[in-house]
Amino acid sequence: MHKKNKYLKLSLILLIIALLLSTFSGCGKKEPDLTAKETLDKIFQQSATLQDYTVEFEGKMNMTMEGDIDPEAAAMIQMFQNIEYNGSLQMAKQQVLSHMGMNFNINMSGMSMAIEAYFDGEQIIVKYPLLPQYIVLNLSSAMDELTAYENLNETFTYENIIKDMDTLIVQWMPGYYSKMVDAIDETALELIDSHEFLIGGESIKSRAIKMTMTPDMMVDVIDVMMEQAIADETLYNILKKYDQYDDLGTFEEFKAEIQEGRSEMLAALDLDELQNSMNDMDYTYIMGYDKDFKPILMDMKISMVVEEDMLNIKSRVDTSGVLKYNYSKPTINFPEITPENSMDLMEQLGMLLFGMGDFDYSWDDDYYDFEDDNYSAFYYNYVYILEDFVWYLEDDYDFETVAEKIEEFIDYIYFDTAYVYFASNDGDMLIWPQTELPPGYDPRDFPFYQDALVMDYVSSDIYDDPTTMRKVQSFSQKVVVNGEVVGVLGIDFYVD
Repeated sequence: MHKKNKYLKLSLILLIIALLLSTFSGCGKKEPDLTAKETLDKIFQQSATLQDYTVEFEGKMNMTMEGDIDPEAAAMIQMFQNIEYNGSLQMAKQQVLSHMGMNFNINMSGMSMAIEAYFDGEQIIVKYPLLPQYIVLNLSSAMDELTAYENLNETFTYENIIKDMDTLIVQWMPGYYSKMVDAIDETALELIDSHEFLIGGESIKSRAIKMTMTPDMMVDVIDVMMEQAIADETLYNILKKYDQYDDLGTFEEFKAEIQEGRSEMLAALDLDELQNSMNDMDYTYIMGYDKDFKPILMDMKISMVVEEDMLNIKSRVDTSGVLKYNYSKPTINFPEITPENSMDLMEQLGMLLFGMGDFDYSWDDDYYDFEDDNYSAFYYNYVYILEDFVWYLEDDYDFETVAEKIEEFIDYIYFDTAYVYFASNDGDMLIWPQTELPPGYDPRDFPFYQDALVMDYVSSDIYDDPTTMRKVQSFSQKVVVNGEVVGVLGIDFYVD
């Protein structure tokens, strides 16, 4: 994973999200004295105040493969050709958070599906055609379970998080919209006297504004997002409430960290490389608006080249969509949920993780005594993480970058991790977190290294960590580059 490519993909994704968010958060007649930037600013500011509306949408997506491709991969991807979709989204503003209802119809390779989704302020409800019951996720209960499991402080409640999200939308987003418009060059915008939108077999003409992406504009918009994060203490104060371990520090330290990340991002973004990436991407975003600058229609076309290294696939994805807004207060018909017609998502996830029987394990002389193989799901998740980590190190291996890769990969490990370490074939040892090793320590003399040379992977018995006295299990696997073992990677997981 190269840092430059990571920032490049992140920037593209963030820009598209920012543009779509400005439209869905709430995009005629144009006042003749307004410039394109002033018009866009008015539309964005109106978007931030929208409360009750319905959006009808329809569109198409097509994926075509380019170059030589494996027949099995081609057959798998064929189902994503000539997809058609339509549906509607209803948003009804409540005291803090909008209620939502959506139906989504999709026709994919001759197979039609109708999906329903609802949000009533506390739970997400989904009806998927291949399942006989509604899938229900109660966010408040899920947050309570997470808080108890992670031993988080009382600030971590669903109600607090929702209120803080509302504060961000009301106080933070309008400032971001204005600064984002300031960062857009006037030449990237075009006012259209009459644009024809086609939806539901109907032709609707409206004044509109068109936005065209350029590399400079994209970098400036992403830069503005980071700048807005430290423009005042709104975002910091919200994050600080949930900073259980005081990682953020003072506001000045928070600003310095954001500015450092901002500088690293700008230094990593090569505009020439960015332009080459955008040559493979065609993005058209046209918003129709009324006399009050409310969005009433949107026409979006995206075409991009997608490369999947693992499957050795290069494909072009073409997507088009049209949206139509209606500002009458919607009536959302929530389904009646009963134990008979629904399944709780958290319970289903628990069954997948812990097995079909009752989860019950106990300690006995540092070994698990478990029933129904409940621990096996965890065990193999540890193995999968180890294998992914080894693959990550083997890709473009360089011992000088191993420490950096370890720090990057730590962020992706969702299990409680005690130590991550790499022992090279020269006897050098890197360990996270940094730990002082005894003089003359040679990792090649230990079973985690020696056994990994002759096995696919090695796992230890469960033992007590002498520092924390918590239960730990160690896993290790050799790292092979061009047929040569360059070292062994180890991960110690807390398993209690």
